[in-house]
Amino acid sequence: CVALIGGSALAFAKVRGRDNDVIIGVSIGTSLILPLCVTGYGLSIKDYSISWESAQLFFTNSFLICFSLFITIWLLQYGDFRHQKWWKFAVVALPITVIGSFFVYTTIQTTIVEYHAKRFVEAKLGEHYLLEQTLNEQKQSLELKLVGEPLSKRAVAQLEASLENYALPDYQLKVNVYSANKEGQFDAKVLAEILQVQNQGTSKFLGLD
Repeated sequence: CVALIGGSALAFAKVRGRDNDVIIGVSIGTSLILPLCVTGYGLSIKDYSISWESAQLFFTNSFLICFSLFITIWLLQYGDFRHQKWWKFAVVALPITVIGSFFVYTTIQTTIVEYHAKRFVEAKLGEHYLLEQTLNEQKQSLELKLVGEPLSKRAVAQLEASLENYALPDYQLKVNVYSANKEGQFDAKVLAEILQVQNQGTSKFLGLD
């Protein structure tokens, strides 16, 4: 959203002759500089997964900025836009468009799959507390770490069969449930594992892991 708004604002400001370079620069810089910084950080610590994900975000935002810039200028018909030589624009914009559109497509696909997985967990496992959800699109697997009543192998098999109803027909379900003992309390080992999973999730969210 920031990339789209920043690109549109830049085009509109230049077409209308308004001096809003500071605000526009901050919005576009936020979309591009931060992913590049994270990419460099990932390369420095040799964590190539972080670098790859942030590079995807950079190209996605670059595409969205160029796309919104092009649409805004086209709608406003700035500088006799219809009679410009398109090949000059295509030479510069085509590589960014191809790479960026691919990443936008994969991002949308991932978001859709994550949405279906969230619907599945809320509908079928609402009585359990979700500690962690890991979705692997390449291996087509959904791994859940839950806190609550234990699930039998038959129950897990039935849950896996119901994935088809949530647009996840080919996914394999892996469930790990942390349960309390007969006294309704968690053993020290189980509690330590729960805290470890929570800390890992917090570290990933903050970008520390």
